[in-house]
Amino acid sequence: MRNTLKLMTIASLIMFSLSSQAMLSSNFDKCMEQSGGVTVDMIDCMSTEYEMQDKLLNNYYNQIMSTLDNDAKKAFKKSQIAWLKWKEAEVDAVAKIYEDNINYNSVNLQIISDRVDKFAQMLGIDQTENYTNNNTNSVLGTYVLKEDGRGGSLTLSEEGPDYGIHIESATDMGDTCDYYGLCTVEGSQLNCEDPAPDTEQPTVFVKLANGKVVVETESSSYSCGLRNYLNGTYYKK
Repeated sequence: MRNTLKLMTIASLIMFSLSSQAMLSSNFDKCMEQSGGVTVDMIDCMSTEYEMQDKLLNNYYNQIMSTLDNDAKKAFKKSQIAWLKWKEAEVDAVAKIYEDNINYNSVNLQIISDRVDKFAQMLGIDQTENYTNNNTNSVLGTYVLKEDGRGGSLTLSEEGPDYGIHIESATDMGDTCDYYGLCTVEGSQLNCEDPAPDTEQPTVFVKLANGKVVVETESSSYSCGLRNYLNGTYYKK
């Protein structure tokens, strides 16, 4: 019975989350489309979106609290504590009933995004313009590459209207590569190019995931040597 219930509900719960009235970012929708239905990739999409929603929730909560008198603050805080307990119980029940991570992550994301929408309405905030920037800003910072025979670091930063990327990579043999580019957002990916004119360096594609970025390049070689100097999975410090 449990296995039958599990099979019947996996797809329906995911589709419920995607079709809900709750506001989810366009990056999340594109990430799910690009996952190709691969479970681990879908979970990465949900985890990244959850982190963004959680930051928005805390931000909106603090904004609401700043507008309330003492009695209202106590009541609102009590309500939020009760909601957190209910949320924990709800997702724990889903995890135990269906025994899979994808349903857990789907319901967890649905619950928090509903709460974020409610807080946004209380503040009179139109969230539509927030999502692309917030989703990208959540991955800014430094990442490290640790693979057999080579290592390196990758830093994503804001550069005016664009995003900057700096990658330093080195092999155990002493070969090094230093790449700098400016990036634009396209779905759950950054497309980065060297801003210098007439450069022969290729576009670098940075796929955004939960706590990591995956780097790929468009050609087999460039000025630093083999593309493998840059390609790989970098994990956030």
